[in-house]
Amino acid sequence: MTWISPGIEVSNGAGGWQAMMAWQICLRPYKEWINSRWGFNASVLLEEALDRLKLFIESQYVIDFDFQVECRNQRSVVLRSINYPQKGLSLGLLGKIYAASEQQIYTDALAFGREMESVFPHDFFLHRASTEQEFRQVNGSSILDGTNLDVSIVAIRRGDVFVKEFQTMPRFSGFWQASTRSSEQIWRALAGTDRPSLFSVSLRPTVIYEQERQFLLEARQNVANLDKQQNQTSSLALYQSWAESYLKRRLTPWKKFFNLHVHVAMIGEMDESLPRNIGAAITRDIGEQSLPGFRIVTPQSGKESIAWRREILQMNALPLFTRLDEIADLEEAFSVFRLPYLPETGLPNVKFVCPDKEQ
Repeated sequence: MTWISPGIEVSNGAGGWQAMMAWQICLRPYKEWINSRWGFNASVLLEEALDRLKLFIESQYVIDFDFQVECRNQRSVVLRSINYPQKGLSLGLLGKIYAASEQQIYTDALAFGREMESVFPHDFFLHRASTEQEFRQVNGSSILDGTNLDVSIVAIRRGDVFVKEFQTMPRFSGFWQASTRSSEQIWRALAGTDRPSLFSVSLRPTVIYEQERQFLLEARQNVANLDKQQNQTSSLALYQSWAESYLKRRLTPWKKFFNLHVHVAMIGEMDESLPRNIGAAITRDIGEQSLPGFRIVTPQSGKESIAWRREILQMNALPLFTRLDEIADLEEAFSVFRLPYLPETGLPNVKFVCPDKEQ
């Protein structure tokens, strides 16, 4: 492991050369932020800010377009918020990239760092973690470190629908979905914990590969054939509509997809209200289509818990039942990878901290 200027951790592992970086995200003072609007009021500013965030997420979509596969020099971005009781919420951005050689990783890491600091939404400013101590603080090492045995961790996953009649693909996952201000509940729930707690969202660009696409096409044909079957029950018809919507969303050409993972960790026993309130905020029923909610998944053993935390510290994805279970489109990623946009009065009992500042 090597540190290069400033605050970039470079190492060589099983996946090749990799570099990791971290920044603390700081909120701009409200009066400064409100003056940056193009529109006439704060409501329009919120729309503008959310559009900037969505564009940032979209701009991280980097794949090999010629062959429609993930890039060898793939990248990940992570939003990690940590509550330190009596201190406040620390909001962090982490990034990770891969390269084929040691020389290339140094060049790419510096370019990646410049990119993040150039295009991250200007509603915030980034403070680079320039030392190992600052990096560990933003990364949440004090909570995720495997040597700390008194830590609980869970994954939040989309709920799913199981219909045995859909023989090719009997299980369909729900969607990540949020309203404009859903994230307020996340920050309030996290700030209300009485022990150090962590909320982490990781994104990595990906594609739906040809074999997976053929599987989805076969599933769509299987669902369509149910129209021709006699004595179709009304309940099955309801699930059929849901399955058709899911398959259309996954098979739409040129959609941007990400591997998306959500985790919550806490010192001591997990307070079930924290993942429940977070899960509810990012799987909301909006419009006419209802969602199957979310699932809270826990490690099966202490050893597995340590393995989870180690992988999250390294910004590695934890494999799910199938690869399709972890894939989310751009709209879903935008629903989960949300930053705090505060009213002038702030949020009750929520304090964001920054180097030498409180917000």
